[in-house]
Amino acid sequence: MVVLALSLVSFVSQANVSASYYDAVSWGLGRSCVEVALLKLSGNSSYAGGENITIQGRTCEILPIEIQGSGKIIKTRGSLNGVTT
Repeated sequence: MVVLALSLVSFVSQANVSASYYDAVSWGLGRSCVEVALLKLSGNSSYAGGENITIQGRTCEILPIEIQGSGKIIKTRGSLNGVTT
């Protein structure tokens, strides 16, 4: 009974570590896409977004750029193994 409980705790701990890793990587991908969008906007003020970007073999998405007043809103999405940021 004790072995089963320890195995279950170990499995749950491993799942939490994996989820944290996926969350961190997906956040990093999303943030990287923000940087790419800012770079593209600096070279072309009419850049509209709406594209997928590959970074180190993983993909993130720059959603269509939104215009609000005199500003622009950049939204991105990074995903890894079902975890999206």
